[in-house]
Amino acid sequence: SLSGIVYVSAATGEFLYCQPDRKETNAPGTAQTMYSGTRNITGDLNGSSYRLREASRNGTVNVKTLNLNQRPVYYVSDVTANLPLAVDFTDNNNAWTAAEMATNYDQAALDAHWGAEMTLDYFYSTFGRNSYDDAGGELTSYVHVGYRDNTPAHNIIVNWANASWSDGEKCMFYGDGPFGNPPFVALDICAHEIGHGVCYGSVANGLGLDYQRESGALAESLSDIWGAVIENWATTGKQTWLMGEDIGASRSFIDPGTYGQPDTYGGSSWIDLTSCTPDDGNDRCGVHENSGVGNHWFYLLAMGGSGVNDLGNSYTVAGIGIANAASIVYQMETNYLLHESGYTDARNGAIAAAASIFGAGSCQQIAVTNAWYAVGVGAAFDVASMSASWVSKICGSGTFTVAGPSVTSWTVSPAGIATLSASGNSATLSRITDGYVTLTANYGSGCGLSASSISKGIQIGWTSADSYVSGPTPVYASTFYFYDFHSYVPYSNLTWDVPSGWTITNTLLTRIWVTTGTTSGDVTATFLACGAYHDQWMRVNIGTGGPIPPFAPPPPPEKINMNIYPNPSDDQINVILQTSETTVEKAVKIPADREIILELYDSQVSL
Repeated sequence: SLSGIVYVSAATGEFLYCQPDRKETNAPGTAQTMYSGTRNITGDLNGSSYRLREASRNGTVNVKTLNLNQRPVYYVSDVTANLPLAVDFTDNNNAWTAAEMATNYDQAALDAHWGAEMTLDYFYSTFGRNSYDDAGGELTSYVHVGYRDNTPAHNIIVNWANASWSDGEKCMFYGDGPFGNPPFVALDICAHEIGHGVCYGSVANGLGLDYQRESGALAESLSDIWGAVIENWATTGKQTWLMGEDIGASRSFIDPGTYGQPDTYGGSSWIDLTSCTPDDGNDRCGVHENSGVGNHWFYLLAMGGSGVNDLGNSYTVAGIGIANAASIVYQMETNYLLHESGYTDARNGAIAAAASIFGAGSCQQIAVTNAWYAVGVGAAFDVASMSASWVSKICGSGTFTVAGPSVTSWTVSPAGIATLSASGNSATLSRITDGYVTLTANYGSGCGLSASSISKGIQIGWTSADSYVSGPTPVYASTFYFYDFHSYVPYSNLTWDVPSGWTITNTLLTRIWVTTGTTSGDVTATFLACGAYHDQWMRVNIGTGGPIPPFAPPPPPEKINMNIYPNPSDDQINVILQTSETTVEKAVKIPADREIILELYDSQVSL
């Protein structure tokens, strides 16, 4: 749309005319690309001609494709001097034909422009990501890029046989390839290079993955993955699992060994990093070679497969489809990687991402884990972990689920402690009496697993091990002491009883202060837990020894405000304690498969 100055009649309020403040405006057009047929693109009208420019794609992103006319971008000085000299490609009717663009491989600009638009659209429509940086960053493609060779003189190379992302300039550079060979602007290559921009925009606050050794191989693999995913999303009839097949494939997801890459971590063709010093001559310690491990992992995750890897490990992976696999990779890349992350970090992040999106123990998480195992990174999926989310104690009733393969039957033993009600992958235990049972889920084959079962011990109701009373014994007669109640299960209605002749002088939450008498006896806590009242006690003897508290009975404590958030939580809570004079905040990690009782103390008082 045009912007400019609108003139309105001061007398009538009637619109008179608009004076544009610029001549260019977005216009839909068509492009006969080199590798993907005729495609719809958006250019802009600038005066009487059209350019490969678009303003505000997906709301904010400016896209443009420019001609660098074989100028090099090797040195920083090259970039500074040459990028301002880039010029627009133009057309008279926004119907860009192969015949019109035949000179000097100019048709390559159409692929670069359409490839940028498709890559932006994929990330925006699938993940809501607004450009490579998720901040609406402008995306510029420079076509006909020259380079310099690796001789001491660094001679300028025309028809550069490569493509690259420049994080310094936040743009893409595309070479024309050696004489007689096609330019490097196939869709999967465009998406690959912009994928590097996504990595820089997502990992380690803009640092991206360290481009050397294993982290560099992971960066290359992620870009290859986005190349394959976006090519599959935007087109039909292409070879998704070959990288750059339109100009001559250089990497295979299905069989990386075809192009000299490893398909197993530490296996055949793996570049040993033990004594490698990264430089341009060794591909920064094999970033393009060792990327084959990540590529093969993604293929198995999406499409499935079985076999024996180079480490001699047999594997079976049930594929989850390209779209599901891509969603896991995106969350892994944007949420779990750091600057120097390698394949083990990617494995851990992908497993966590699968659990976050599809659930712990889901078929998708199982596939992620087993696909990494297939390429030699980490162990195979542990079926016992499918019960990791099951609570280990219930008071009245509790529901237990299996997220992965279909459960064929549930059992609980011994009988008489809890009733079992089950349907499909979910079962509910209800308390009959206090005790301990074993819950078992029997499941059939599925998710790449053989038929088997998982079990877990569940405490039903309250047991004496769930709580206790603590304090000193023996003690002096007629002396001041305090005693505490501790519980590992929720409780209420706490009351205390002390031996005859003793006096409770103060009570605060789970603590009592007492003045002892001359008679030994039990300090008893009575409380309501799991629907019934229980007693816990400790025997205290009056003797000639025992600790004498070094302080007098405390005054009534000042009011303390406590805030706990988030609540509930399965990984961490934050506790804020606040008085009129001070504020204390503490983060508390929650161990997996645990319930915790939080007790806070100052120097005198249990809070």
